[in-house]
Amino acid sequence: GEAPRKQLQAEFQLSSEIGQLDIRGIASDASGTVAIEGKLNEGEFRATLQPFKLTGNIPTQALSLPDNWVTWMRLGEVVPIHLDTAETTHITSPAPGSWSVRVGNALLSLGEKDSTLSARKLDLEVTALDTEQLEFSSALSASLNIHLRKQTFPTLEIEFAQHGGLQKSGFELRVADSARSLHTDLKGTLDLTSGRGTYQLTAQVTDLPSFWAKTAPLLRHFGVLNSSVELRSGSIRLHTDIQSKSFDTSTWEQRSRLAIKDTAGSLDDLHFEGLALSADWSGIARWKTLQPLVLSLATFNPGFAIKDIELQVSLPKATAVARPQMRVDAFSAELFGGRLILPAAQAWDFAAPSNSITLQAKQWQLGELVALQQNAEIQAQGTLEGELPLTISDGRIIIDKGYLRALPPGGSIRYTPTDGNRALARHNPDLELALDLLSDFQYQVLSSEVSLDKSGNLLLGLSLAGSNPTLYEGQAVNFNINVEQKIDPLLQTLQLSDNLLERIETGLK
Repeated sequence: GEAPRKQLQAEFQLSSEIGQLDIRGIASDASGTVAIEGKLNEGEFRATLQPFKLTGNIPTQALSLPDNWVTWMRLGEVVPIHLDTAETTHITSPAPGSWSVRVGNALLSLGEKDSTLSARKLDLEVTALDTEQLEFSSALSASLNIHLRKQTFPTLEIEFAQHGGLQKSGFELRVADSARSLHTDLKGTLDLTSGRGTYQLTAQVTDLPSFWAKTAPLLRHFGVLNSSVELRSGSIRLHTDIQSKSFDTSTWEQRSRLAIKDTAGSLDDLHFEGLALSADWSGIARWKTLQPLVLSLATFNPGFAIKDIELQVSLPKATAVARPQMRVDAFSAELFGGRLILPAAQAWDFAAPSNSITLQAKQWQLGELVALQQNAEIQAQGTLEGELPLTISDGRIIIDKGYLRALPPGGSIRYTPTDGNRALARHNPDLELALDLLSDFQYQVLSSEVSLDKSGNLLLGLSLAGSNPTLYEGQAVNFNINVEQKIDPLLQTLQLSDNLLERIETGLK
């Protein structure tokens, strides 16, 4: 009891060389030297443990890692563990049923060679507030260093605090990288007897370029990232609320809100500016959006300028995360002096072998379209509209029977061929006539069929009706031009090659 304990006074010293210590199922082959001295005075017990080093092994199965992780990390049957306390460890017990342990500036490492996990500058304090009620408080801080398959990850600063008993325990975990570009805060309350609890997770990347510069090389090394991605600006914030009713994660409920802001960079040398994303969804294994996901992009340049891009999608019903079924609510983009829009919401199923969607071209300027023709002296005026039925199959874009047509009253096309092209046309009367007409062609009708097959073959069937006022007394002429071009199926920018004449077949009526 308390009274007899207060009457006791004692001091002791103990030094022991540990040759081999086995703790079944937890550690084996532990060794080191331990020196401890203690004092009991008026019911208060104090002990100090001099700095020491311990080494041993932990069974790999005790880490509860998935088998594929064990193979990937190249772990054997046991994992080496090392503990080095650079400062004195303090143990106190002011009264029966309460005690505390404080460790400062320690090193704890797990693993060897290819993969290691080490906690440096480890400070730990554990206090038993009431051992009968199993009520504890604890605080931990450390610098975490991760080395996986000979690759070093950025150092993480960790702070952890806990207070409470088995039926109600509150905790908070904070993680940040050494450059303070990443901040993660997880806090909550948990009933350890039932698994019931509430949790809040907030993760922020305030300096996305700095964080990405450290992360991207690791992703490339491990084969996660195969594209060239550079980021010049941006930030990310994720907030998640979780409620658990048991330890069975399939019964948990969660709501997350994600915001990406002011991101600029390049993807495989394709530059973009002003990338932003907002998302609000619920669910663990199956997600459902509570607000439409909105993706916007100020500028994107895959060979021509696309501006003011906005995409809205929804998951109206809970759907599997790996292959979601979603609804494309809206899409619009500014290009060629007009817009490309989605006229009505359409379904999109990632589990399907292909998906189709129809976009409409509005107020496209012919002059900006022909400007894609590099090194060609073409000037054109006119406004176009049309439809582009897109099918995405096996990651490729297919356009089947799309069309563009000029709005009344039409427009003009002026083409000045090079000397070489003019010389080539002298041997083809029809082609020479077409070049003459296109020197100042005033059209009333312009229509084009657009097709793009799975192999990346673009076919444009252009029909023109009009006249050249300086030739043949302005007689009306109809003619067709078919342009076939092999383009990059990944970009499919509709950018034609420099050698236009070699791909024109002209028929005059």
